Amino acid sequence: MTTQRLHSNLAPIDLLTREELEQALDKNVDRELREKVRGLDIARIPEAPITATGTTQNLFTGNDQTPWGPSQGDIWMVRRLNVKSSILTDTAKYILFRGSAPSDFNNAYTSRYLLEGFAPAIPAPVPSQPAVPASTVAQQNVNQYPVQVVLSGFTATAVFVNGIQVGVTNGTYTVPANGSISVTYSVVGTWVWSNLNVAIPAGQYQGVGYYPGTKAIFLQPGEQVYAQVLGATIGNQYTLAGECIRCPAEMKGKLL
Repeated sequence: MTTQRLHSNLAPIDLLTREELEQALDKNVDRELREKVRGLDIARIPEAPITATGTTQNLFTGNDQTPWGPSQGDIWMVRRLNVKSSILTDTAKYILFRGSAPSDFNNAYTSRYLLEGFAPAIPAPVPSQPAVPASTVAQQNVNQYPVQVVLSGFTATAVFVNGIQVGVTNGTYTVPANGSISVTYSVVGTWVWSNLNVAIPAGQYQGVGYYPGTKAIFLQPGEQVYAQVLGATIGNQYTLAGECIRCPAEMKGKLL
């Protein structure tokens, strides 16, 4: 290689070869990448199945379970949460809370600590009250859901649902969506129609994960995310699962 000088009276310039230049650049890039992730770690919620004892079940890690959440000096960024049932076809839903005392049932499961309700509850629609037709004439249930029909005051000899005799007198009868009911009577009475479906609860369906927006949820030392299952099936097991990024508090700029 030809010797290069800035001036004929100056010492020669020590030029880097291509291999030396690539090595130097790679070294700096590697250092920057290592520094970017230094101190960061993956934290996973320890799964602790809880058997439902009622239709509303609280899920959290308590005294008899492995606690989870940032310890002193750490900050966690939540990346994914999920409540799973032991039964795949379970239709239960869940909502999420954030706080430090989930075992305080009277205070911890309130709007004050609500983290994500997902969607408001949808009330069950109220069916219209059709007039009682003439004896033996069928009345169709035009709703897209089953209804409960309560008969009273009739002097009846037969009650039919979808053309099949299901009773002979006053009482409570179920008419499926788009089905029909007729009463054979000599003295007309009254009936009351109501929706058999309950209100659709708020929340996310079990088994469907909740993904916070980018850098949206942070947990301080002592805090944890806990859940409430709505419409739980007694005897089924429910588990809160999730993954977070753990970071020392003095390096929280890496998460922001």
